[in-house]
Amino acid sequence: MTGRLALLRLGAKYAYAWRGDVVIAWLSSALVMLAAAGTWHAAARAGGEDPRVATTWVVLAWAVSRVTSSRLDDNLAQRWRSGQVATDLLKPIGLVSWLLWRDAGRALATLVVIGAPLVLLGAALGPLALHGGVVSALGFLLSLSLGVITGGALAICVGVAAARSGQGQGIVGLKEVLVPLISGALVPHAMLPDGVARALSWLPTAGLATVPAAWWMGGPRPVAALALQAVWAVVLCALAELSWRRATQSLTVVGG
Repeated sequence: MTGRLALLRLGAKYAYAWRGDVVIAWLSSALVMLAAAGTWHAAARAGGEDPRVATTWVVLAWAVSRVTSSRLDDNLAQRWRSGQVATDLLKPIGLVSWLLWRDAGRALATLVVIGAPLVLLGAALGPLALHGGVVSALGFLLSLSLGVITGGALAICVGVAAARSGQGQGIVGLKEVLVPLISGALVPHAMLPDGVARALSWLPTAGLATVPAAWWMGGPRPVAALALQAVWAVVLCALAELSWRRATQSLTVVGG
């Protein structure tokens, strides 16, 4: 357990070790959030809905998505191409577990450096429609934790697929564009047609933004969605482990 906690600290330490990266990451996230919040604020007002609810949803969902968004896929694909992946086979614990623990540290750092300041920025621009209590807060923390695991495991699966296919940039880039759209981070599921929203709610990506944000806003408690999120976390972790083991069976490293 001590080694895993060390990985947690390592992930938090190196996530934003360079101050320039912190500034750029925060500014880019803030600009996207403000643009999306302004768009949905205007859309809600034009449709006769409460614009404060729409703005709150975008602020919370986008902040949560920054925490659950993992770049393990790009890192793994690069290590595969460079041959550094050979040293990963010598780690004292399995690579999937190693990556997930380190990514959890990255998520903790992101929560403090990016996520919380984004919410404070949103609250400074206008009151947020929050009605949650203790139960909602606990549900949010559990859902956020599951979202971090799901995001990390999904990134590992994408990274392995990108590495083995030789189309690393294309596959990783597609994921980076698609996930914010279908997770509810940029386009709230409530704004979509009912059939589309129901279909997206069954995908693991819903747990990367929509489910945690729904708990945080304190509305009807999505207990069933939380249970589905836990199932997806287990399934994706197992799939990540399986895909990594199969990839290493065909791995050939030449060097000296």
